[in-house]
Amino acid sequence: MKLFWICWLCLLFSLAPSPAIISALAAAPHGRIFVLMVWDGLRPDLVTKAVTPNLYALEQAGVRFAHHHSVFPTVTMVNAAAIATGYPPGDAGIFADAMYLTPALKHLPVDPVKLKAIADPIGLERTANLIALNQPGMFDGKLIPMPGIGQRVMRADGYLAVLDKTGPTFLFDTDRFTGAGDGGTNSKAWLFMTDDIPVSAATVKRIGPLPDLRVTAVPFAARDSWYTDAVIAQALPAAIAASKAGHPALIVLWQRNPDITQHITGLGAQLALAALSNDDHNLGRLRSAIAADGVADRVDLMVVSDHGFATADKMVDIAGLLVAAGLKRSEKSDDLVVVGSQGATLLYLSPNAFPSDQARGSELQKIVDFAAAQSWCGPIFARDPAGGSQGVAKLAGVFDQRAFGLYDPLRSPDLIISMREYPDRSNRGLTGPDNPALMLGPQGQRTVKNASQPLLDPVPGTIDAIGSSARMTTGMGVHGAAGERELHNFCAAIGPDFRRRFVDMLPTGNLDVAPTIAKVLGLRSDFPPANATAGRVIAEALIGGVTKVRSQTSTVATRLTLSGTEITTSLRLTRVGHYRYLDGGDVRRRKLIDQRAQGISPRHNSRAAMIVSRVSTAPSMKRQSK
Repeated sequence: MKLFWICWLCLLFSLAPSPAIISALAAAPHGRIFVLMVWDGLRPDLVTKAVTPNLYALEQAGVRFAHHHSVFPTVTMVNAAAIATGYPPGDAGIFADAMYLTPALKHLPVDPVKLKAIADPIGLERTANLIALNQPGMFDGKLIPMPGIGQRVMRADGYLAVLDKTGPTFLFDTDRFTGAGDGGTNSKAWLFMTDDIPVSAATVKRIGPLPDLRVTAVPFAARDSWYTDAVIAQALPAAIAASKAGHPALIVLWQRNPDITQHITGLGAQLALAALSNDDHNLGRLRSAIAADGVADRVDLMVVSDHGFATADKMVDIAGLLVAAGLKRSEKSDDLVVVGSQGATLLYLSPNAFPSDQARGSELQKIVDFAAAQSWCGPIFARDPAGGSQGVAKLAGVFDQRAFGLYDPLRSPDLIISMREYPDRSNRGLTGPDNPALMLGPQGQRTVKNASQPLLDPVPGTIDAIGSSARMTTGMGVHGAAGERELHNFCAAIGPDFRRRFVDMLPTGNLDVAPTIAKVLGLRSDFPPANATAGRVIAEALIGGVTKVRSQTSTVATRLTLSGTEITTSLRLTRVGHYRYLDGGDVRRRKLIDQRAQGISPRHNSRAAMIVSRVSTAPSMKRQSK
């Protein structure tokens, strides 16, 4: 009998909930509130105690994600889709801030009149364009094929507020703009505010009119602050009410800065630093409001950026160079459509101009050979290196889009060319009106007036960027490439579900944001398991999460030999379990001295890829939360 009671007590204690579970149960009567604040274009090395004291304090007190990753191409709309859904471009279908969608729409039952209206690449950073693309007769509610995290919140009868930058805000909940999907019984608990949607009279009366863009020297600073006011005055009280009723709540505040200012002035310029300070002030006001409302114990706050940044060295007119090389008929021709985005360009080969598989394969190889031979060219990703059918030669010197989450059967471009980044080169001598600005085009290299502003603090990381207009010059901030400075962006979090004073040394990324929010808010999670290119729950950063996780680094490379020069392009990767993160790319060129002695023909394409791996344990995973 005594043995029975001993066994019973042991069983009872083994079933007792842990402190973390007790804490979670105590909070169960109330829904969680998750506030996601996006600083567009924030680099982690620009967060300092002097310039951004509030953000610096947050990352010191909560979780700092030391190896956070953007998604390539490193532009806003690609990463907005990744943050909103947890899926890469190949699944979410967004590959740039402007896309050539005619090839994809030709395979759908699209209204011919509407199809003709978007024969050219269409900008995606406009709510009106996104709504039009998502309507019946176009993508019919499937512009983004999977639900955004905002839709998941609404379907759980939660509260959703999405505010500020036009374009990315749309992607968190596309249901509201098409009438598609199940909005849940609490579907009226929804707030959407962005520049190209009229502000309601009630909002104007409560907060004041949306500021004119010319109110402050820092572009959009006044509007970023106004939208922060709207969060504090409208979104936060509504989220608290939903929380007290037991519903989850999500607030997304997507600030336009420092991105827009860094583009105009250059990294390290006075106004760029002022833009950082303005966002930091908005963060401070937001945290103060959460504390004043007495809900810090149920609010998780994450600050993340969509991508990093680099400084433009020389601007390269890729379309013009392709025309001069005889690979495109004219600047406006559709035999080869070129959609550039500063750090990466998307190339679409016309099936009418090149109807056979053999012709397409041959032409694509010519384009790859031309680009790879240029000093400005970085990694190239091909839609189908194997050609997709017999009779097409495999493309040499490229990476497979499928392996990097870049393949969509309808929307993928034939080639994605990343510009080459030099992560350790400083912008000293580049940024500032007194420095020369270089432009490379069909007529060669020429000097133009430098449009960037005086440099205060030098910032490392430069690239040869895409551009043919004098509006973008040497010294200005750019992004889009598969470079270290653009792929590594900022992320930090604080709140009741996150560890305290913790540095997460494991690789994390924008793809992990939506799955982590879903976990914290208790939403149904149907993100693809064990998918190397999709997002994961950042469990190691959460209370009660794992403390020891192993990561593995590797390098994948391709070789291409052209006219006696061996071109080796490499990509650095880090893996956590089945999940993989792109760390950066590099290109090395080596002149082959004696080709015959090495058995290499004057033009030889090597299709072999090298993979070198190393396993490590992230040291900070052993640190416990306090």
